[in-house]
Amino acid sequence: MLSQFYLSLYIHQMKRILVLIIVLLIAIVTMAYLYFSGLQTGKKNDDALLYTATSNASIIFSFQNDKSIVDILAGQSLIAELVGKEKSASLQSLNKYLLSKETIGRLAGKENVYISLLPGENKTIEFLYSTKISVENGSALLINAMKSQGIRLATTGKLTSITLPDSSVFFLAIRENLILLSSSVNTVLKALSAATDKSNPFAEFITSNSKLEKSSLAEVYINFNNLPKLLTVIMPGKLNGNLSVLNNQNAFASLVYNYSTDKILFSGTTNLNGNNSYFQLYSSFRAQKISINNILPQNTASYTIYTIENYVAWSSKLKVWLDQQRQLRKKTAILKNINSKYHLDLEQVFPKYFKSQLITFQLSTSESLGAIALSNGEKFEQQLLDVSSTSGDEIKAFKESDLMYCYFGEPFKKF
Repeated sequence: MLSQFYLSLYIHQMKRILVLIIVLLIAIVTMAYLYFSGLQTGKKNDDALLYTATSNASIIFSFQNDKSIVDILAGQSLIAELVGKEKSASLQSLNKYLLSKETIGRLAGKENVYISLLPGENKTIEFLYSTKISVENGSALLINAMKSQGIRLATTGKLTSITLPDSSVFFLAIRENLILLSSSVNTVLKALSAATDKSNPFAEFITSNSKLEKSSLAEVYINFNNLPKLLTVIMPGKLNGNLSVLNNQNAFASLVYNYSTDKILFSGTTNLNGNNSYFQLYSSFRAQKISINNILPQNTASYTIYTIENYVAWSSKLKVWLDQQRQLRKKTAILKNINSKYHLDLEQVFPKYFKSQLITFQLSTSESLGAIALSNGEKFEQQLLDVSSTSGDEIKAFKESDLMYCYFGEPFKKF
């Protein structure tokens, strides 16, 4: 009897323990589900924010919601030069009457803010301000906060028009906890339609490269695929001369933006998408100390410097690139013709005397020039006397075209 009693008690206790284990497992699974579903929802919202910010954007300023940062950016001359006086004044007005207000700024907490620059209508640049509301019932609180600041609101369909005290007009869209704001109706509507676009490599690039830190004021992202559209809005004609390098560049850049009263510093990296870009030839080489820029005259408008750590190794990459461009046979024919015509071995000239740096630059007079650093300029000149003709005092011109292109590629294509 006693043994049966203990056995019954043991079974009863085991049942209780088993029930407790089952309850705990259910609780753990439930908590895990809620936690990870919350993470998934947060990620979904972050993704939607990036999809809207990056849609058709060429340049994006990114920073954490903070009044002091918005004040600095609103008064920054760089943005004023990019978007023009009218749009810059509009951004300052938006900051003064809306973004800098504590009751409104508090709704976004420390969420990331994106200011996207996009080509607009009639040769203008538009900006899109996008962020998230970090509190519950945030949309209703935002509307009430704006009304309390004396801002007039009128809602039609998906958009709410905002009229500030100085009569500036903006358009607001709120989707779940996303906030989109612009002075252009079309800009907001296009951004709304992109909120679910999951095939956006620029958004993925920003996600993997964002490193907002207290030591940096903000980050800047550049989509070089869209950049020509933006630049042609503020520049007459096509991108030519040294700026032609920006045409047809499949690349993204991630830059840290630091600011002082007298200087602006961008530092970061550029990712080349695809293997057929000329700039991939430089991707595996270490940065070099630059000295060739000492030759630049005061009236230089723009310049590009290239450094080649090891020309022999680099030239093998150039050969592959020329082959991809279907230019390798042309190079071989040009060099063969010159060597035969002038009894030269050019492989004993350019590779031998080139010294790690080359530069192309354009003067304010629109004249384009190029230069390469040499280890021995006199011997280089002597070797090429027969291939050169006198063009002026101490200036000679090559008798044969594409000579520099054969040895250095894209920078000298138009020389």
